[in-house]
Amino acid sequence: MFISRVSEKHKLVVIFLIYAVVIAVGLFFHEIWLDESQAWLIARDASLLDLFKLAGYEGSPVLWHLLLMPFAKLGLPIASMQVLQFIIILTAAGLLLKYAPFPWWMKALILASYPMFYEYAIISRSYGLGVLLIFAVLSAWPNRQSKVWQLALLITLLAQVHIFGLWLAICFVVYWLVDARKMNGRVLAGNLFLIALPILSIGLAVAMLWPPTDLSHSIAPFDFIFEWGDLEQLKFVITGAFFPIPDPGGRFWNNVWWSNQAVFSIGLFSFVVSYLSFYVGRSKLITLYSVMSSGMIILFLTKHLQASRYLVILVIILIACYWLAELEKSKSSKSDLGLSRAMVSVVLILQIPMAGIALTTDLFGMFSPSQQAAKVLRSDPDYVEVLLMSFPSQYGVSLLPFIDDAHKTVYGVEYERDVSYMVWNTEQSYGYDLGADVAIQRIEDVVAERKPKLAILAVAYDKDELWRPLLKKYAIYGDFSDALLNHEQLLLIDVTAPK
Repeated sequence: MFISRVSEKHKLVVIFLIYAVVIAVGLFFHEIWLDESQAWLIARDASLLDLFKLAGYEGSPVLWHLLLMPFAKLGLPIASMQVLQFIIILTAAGLLLKYAPFPWWMKALILASYPMFYEYAIISRSYGLGVLLIFAVLSAWPNRQSKVWQLALLITLLAQVHIFGLWLAICFVVYWLVDARKMNGRVLAGNLFLIALPILSIGLAVAMLWPPTDLSHSIAPFDFIFEWGDLEQLKFVITGAFFPIPDPGGRFWNNVWWSNQAVFSIGLFSFVVSYLSFYVGRSKLITLYSVMSSGMIILFLTKHLQASRYLVILVIILIACYWLAELEKSKSSKSDLGLSRAMVSVVLILQIPMAGIALTTDLFGMFSPSQQAAKVLRSDPDYVEVLLMSFPSQYGVSLLPFIDDAHKTVYGVEYERDVSYMVWNTEQSYGYDLGADVAIQRIEDVVAERKPKLAILAVAYDKDELWRPLLKKYAIYGDFSDALLNHEQLLLIDVTAPK
């Protein structure tokens, strides 16, 4: 066959180029949504001190925001964030293709898996940066004794990406210390300062992520009380991570069809196979995989994290531990890893359907209406003097990156002031449940006070108890209720003056 005559290097180059083209197209057509905009707006408008104060509300350390800051503060368009995301995920892919001890076809399967093909590639959030640093740690692992500084720096950075990176950094540090003690205890003694760096970074990340006393009640607190009903959520976690097919009756994204017995059975099968792959390969890395994945599952259950964008980190953990397992085998034995590789490949193949569903749906549908809504606003002759209001505030905030510098804030009805990004505190969460009468009164009061030439309210489409009474007095300015995500669907209402 033709493929058998092509060298391994050329196959990897072709895989990389195809991957780069697909991700570039996906990023170009993807409409940026609130969570992506939120990080950009914080980087644009928050001070360095505020950045650290906001970490507890964001549930994420500051590394991603620090990377965005130079671009945002220079006034570059938010598309530059997607360019940065493209560079990050391609670098991660490059590390995988160059350093992972897998055959070319297995590397291709990894890049075609849901987290690498869509979730952590197309969505511009800190998760892609986490994947890059995980792959960088794995690439540096063979030189962990001779280049201690390299591994120490990478784990230090990994702890600052997100809470998942923090947990994996803890696991990597412990595994590294145990491994170094077995191989050469003098390495530890001679590099105490370098080894202390990731430990200090872990401590700093824990301090930043410690929940503030006024954290929004809509962000679930840790719940360490076990109930038998939690086993239902475990079904959700396993399905969402290992066979994240969406429920056809709902949205395509973060909508795991765990209640379908056939889908759950396939997810459970994939989960079990992921463990058997280490057992069949006689790898000691099953312990690390168990600790990493179990810790993450406990986090999902205690924080009630119910979205596939969180859950598929378990697939990245499988890839990471199997990478280390093959490095271990290459040093100690040349035994056949065929069955073990086949098992991991089955897990990866079961990720591909969702990868295809997600990317094609995103390409041909409207992920978020923010850009289109902002375009409608900018086309209005009275746009320069517009007062933009929002309830809840995040619907207006999501428009801000696509509006010029003259409009850097939105009047948040629940906050009763102008805001340029969300702060997920109790003020926001209590305000979200504001009664329609109170919200309408606040809206009309601020219009009467500021007397704008044009006053536009962005309102959640599911807040019909608010917009239906408003439409008795005011006109619809723009209807964007056809977005793919129901929590992104919104209406623009002209509240300048009654009909």
